[in-house]
Formats: sequence, structure tokens, C-alpha cells
Amino acid sequence: MDYIFKNKLLDIAPLLNVNIPKGEAKGIKVGRIYPIPINDYVIKFKDSFLQARDLSQEKLLDDSDLYLVENGYYAISAMKPSLEDNELNNKLMEIIK
Repeated sequence: MDYIFKNKLLDIAPLLNVNIPKGEAKGIKVGRIYPIPINDYVIKFKDSFLQARDLSQEKLLDDSDLYLVENGYYAISAMKPSLEDNELNNKLMEIIK
């Protein structure tokens, strides 16, 4: 949260999706929100995380938020009320490098 406020990310994207990795983080990256079809929204708990479905058998795209968090990064994505905002993600990428 300190990083978000210090760098005024909410001035750029007032609605953020933030994924937090287990253990010590390697850094912060902007990730595309992993697409989960609406019919897969079955919520369950796994390792203290609220997770929409078991992704362990899926090949995650290397720019997706879930891939980044699984590989030790905080993953930040700009969102619209309808979901992801690619234009604001591009602005965030300019700040978070």
C-alpha cells in the first residue's frame, strides 16, 4: 500500500487489482488479469487465499497477474468497474519498471 500511495498510482488508476505472492516478493509488475470464464466462479479457500478455481494444471500466460504472483511478484492491474483497463495498465507500466 505504501508503494501505491507513494507513487500516486491511484491518481492514474483509481481501481486496482493487487495480487500478493507468498513469502518474500521479488518486486512489483503490471499483469494482465487472467481470464476466468464467468461459469468458473466457484469460490474456495486454498492456502489462506480466496481463489476462483484450481489453476495448477493450466499454462498461465507470462504477462498474467496469476503467473506473476506464482513467480514471486506483486501483480498490479488497472481495472474498470467491468474489469481490466488496458490503457491504464500501459500508464502503470511506465511507472513500474
